Amino acid sequence: MNSGGSRARRLARTVRNAPERALHGRLRERASRVVRAIGSDPTPSVLFLCYGNICRSPFAAAVMEQAFRAAWRSSAEIHSAGFFGPGRTPPDDALAAALRRGVTLSSHRSRLVTERLASGSDCIFVMEPRQEVELRSRVDGVGVPVLVLGDLDPAELEVRRIADPYGKADLFFDATFERIERCVHEVVRLMSAGR
Repeated sequence: MNSGGSRARRLARTVRNAPERALHGRLRERASRVVRAIGSDPTPSVLFLCYGNICRSPFAAAVMEQAFRAAWRSSAEIHSAGFFGPGRTPPDDALAAALRRGVTLSSHRSRLVTERLASGSDCIFVMEPRQEVELRSRVDGVGVPVLVLGDLDPAELEVRRIADPYGKADLFFDATFERIERCVHEVVRLMSAGR
């Protein structure tokens, strides 16, 4: 009886996520064009956004910083921000998951997205589609491209959004951070192609 319920839930999830899977190629190509264009800037400025700026966006920014330095050996402006709760540190689970991937987040403190931070970026990456709506409702006249980071995932995807691991088990953190890492490395690869 339990396995029948599990199968039904999996089937329902598969059907619910079918449109996102079907659109992935088109969304990925659109996002790729934008990212390649940013790569032509000698010192690009990128902003990663998530709700609290304590798990996903600071990890994405730290991975981008490492990957960018390794690939280009030059500088870039890489920032992260969120929508609430400035001054917070990442939870212990996020710190541990990041360390397992060779990334240190211990000095990170969350900050709020501002108009200046958003407008000073060449591109803004959000973790979920609804965060673009939130950004545009809080910051007037965002005139730079806003992309869902998951659209750049080179792997097959179930959903566009990169799930929030806050309060979840280590395995969930690891899976989320693995996906962020994969997407950010694709961003750096595409930016390099645009140079």
